[in-house]
Amino acid sequence: MTHYDLIVVGAGLNGLAAAALSARAGRRTLVVEQRATVGGLAAAQTIHPGVNAPGPLHDTGSLATRLLAPLRLESHGLALSNERPALHVLLEDGRRITWSANTADTQAAIARISARDADSFGRYRAFCEAVAPAFQKLLLRPLPARRRDFLPLVPHALAWWRSRAMHELARIAPISAKAFLDQYFETDALKAALAIPALQAAFGGPFAPFGALHILTREALARTQIVDGPSALAAALLSAAMRHGTEVRTQARVTAIRLSPTGAACGVRLASGERLISAHVAAACSPRELFESLLPDRSHRSRFARYAHNPRSRGTTAYLALALGAPAPLLAPFARMAPGVEVLERAFDHIKSGALPRQFALEIATSPDATALSVLVHPVPGKGQIDWTEAARSALKRRVVRQLAPFLPGKIAEALLLTPQDIEAQYRLPGGHLQHIEQAPDQMLVRIAPRYATAITGLDLCGSGAHPGAAAMCAPGALAARAFLSR
Repeated sequence: MTHYDLIVVGAGLNGLAAAALSARAGRRTLVVEQRATVGGLAAAQTIHPGVNAPGPLHDTGSLATRLLAPLRLESHGLALSNERPALHVLLEDGRRITWSANTADTQAAIARISARDADSFGRYRAFCEAVAPAFQKLLLRPLPARRRDFLPLVPHALAWWRSRAMHELARIAPISAKAFLDQYFETDALKAALAIPALQAAFGGPFAPFGALHILTREALARTQIVDGPSALAAALLSAAMRHGTEVRTQARVTAIRLSPTGAACGVRLASGERLISAHVAAACSPRELFESLLPDRSHRSRFARYAHNPRSRGTTAYLALALGAPAPLLAPFARMAPGVEVLERAFDHIKSGALPRQFALEIATSPDATALSVLVHPVPGKGQIDWTEAARSALKRRVVRQLAPFLPGKIAEALLLTPQDIEAQYRLPGGHLQHIEQAPDQMLVRIAPRYATAITGLDLCGSGAHPGAAAMCAPGALAARAFLSR
């Protein structure tokens, strides 16, 4: 029987990143994945013969390139653009605002809608850029867990304390997305579109506290873009992992983490009954999946496990893949569309009672050949809040297509809808939350495994439920590998 140094559970982007970096360091590594393809949420969805839409994880602007640099992914076919990804804000009347890396161009685009907003944009971007280094320092390294971990941050903390922007950040971080954006912009649809990262991350509408923190996080980390979309990143990570000797097994569902008589992780058991042995296990699955489904009850006796057993993961985002009857030249590679912040707040109130809103916040990614769209639809009723009958599914598809109508080239050839309940079943994400757990302050700052190691010896978390979450693509997997290799 083969003995591995590391078994990684899940071949999503974080799992592949952790495996590739560990294998590069000489560890004998195995990745086990329940699905037939790797990439997890980043894998493309086939919705029509020959038509593939980007997967649910379609925003590639926040890739943690510095952490992945040792893998030299460009040599594995990954093409990157080293400038801030452009965001296209789509308006109901068919107009758009192109939010690009060039401040002057963006101001000119906004000025066609609102002169006041164009003038305010410079202040908005200047503030985001001023606080960006602080977010990057905190998010692209492990959370401090011991006294000595804080020492490298002391010089930065002293500099931040003298910064007017950081004093302003302390005031702004706890406020809502609406309150933050109201300070800069008057165009309601623009504010609603910019608020979408906050809506996707947590359980709440644009009036909920800490929405500003999610917006600023996205602005700070959006520094590059992947030319051919998220599936290209998955392919490059897989190629790098296999070049360094990683074994990858698909259609291999893990049913349990095996524990030794001393309580340490010592391998996994597959649905086929096969037992695999390893010195270490890294779980790229969600924390709830790990602690509720993969560990025996006796491992839940510690205080840590009791806390980790019930992280909140109420998903309120659906995924809709659309095969277009003709290429869509009017749609940009990455766009957002939303009716207004107050409309979205009322929509969130509706879903709490199981009602389907009339309009949604939409985040749209176009396939490289412009024949398919990936649309994240928010908010929708979560698991147990609505009976997703065929009528309810058809109503959601119809309302989304009607909202997008000014930018579609014609009829939709095919549509594939994944509700939060479907996402839970297909990707093994309890609650159907695309970011594994809600990115609420208590779950962001007091992570279940602050330095990736759980209370069970030999068992780490390396998925989006670990620091820094889904905000920085591949960062949890890369940082977890670094922590594992340093022990």
